[in-house]
Amino acid sequence: MKRQITEAHRRHLSESHMGIKRKPEALAKFKKSMKKRWADPEFRVKMIESFKGHVVSEETRKKISEAQITILPEQEERIINLYQKGLTGDELEAKLNIGRATIYGCLKRNKIERRPIGHKKGSPSWNKGIELSEKQKAKLNLEGLRIGHPWNKNKTGIYSEDRLKQMSEFMKTKVGEKANNWRGGLSFEPYSFEFNNQLKYKIRERDNFTCQFPNCGIKENGRAHDCHHINYTKKDSKSENLITLCYLCHMKTNGNRNYWEAYFQELIKFKIMEN
Repeated sequence: MKRQITEAHRRHLSESHMGIKRKPEALAKFKKSMKKRWADPEFRVKMIESFKGHVVSEETRKKISEAQITILPEQEERIINLYQKGLTGDELEAKLNIGRATIYGCLKRNKIERRPIGHKKGSPSWNKGIELSEKQKAKLNLEGLRIGHPWNKNKTGIYSEDRLKQMSEFMKTKVGEKANNWRGGLSFEPYSFEFNNQLKYKIRERDNFTCQFPNCGIKENGRAHDCHHINYTKKDSKSENLITLCYLCHMKTNGNRNYWEAYFQELIKFKIMEN
């Protein structure tokens, strides 16, 4: 029969062993046995449950914190000096090869106030007065257009089924001159004489035979890509008005034409600057 140990007896044993230092051999044996016991899931759960609600004193917390310090006093002093000179947490981590948690723990222990992260309201912007090149401006403008999207993209969920049906019926009446994208029948005009297979190949070669639609990038595979007129004018077949698109992406440009015209014009400008 297993002997039951009372709480008073357990406390007495704990107090009697307090301050006694184990020999290295005994300590190694104890660590090995405890490691084996902690490998048992039932024992782990039992220990965790036994510590629930247990109040840890500030003195004990301090001891645990000091026991977890993995850096030398010289390293700690160097972290403080470098941080006070202006190095960030990222820079300290890369320079000293020390984890971020260890760095910030060192600052907290030494009561070093951490610098605020991000832009402080009222302080001057870091890029104030910096002049951007034309190429950088074009790239930023192009990125802004790429992030932008038609006003109704991903917004179908805000309308009820009845409202969507009503909108669908209304759009069916938008045919010919009543259509939003009507431009006087330009789609029925013939292409210019220069818009031949040689010019198309030249444009596709310039674009590396890759669809230039944002987030597409499909290369030709058996079927030649289309050459899209950026300003939707078939008679304007200058190279800066032509762009390579796959068939599916070419269909997408039939809607929201002002947006796609502005986007591809900026893309062509950026390509010219790169070359």
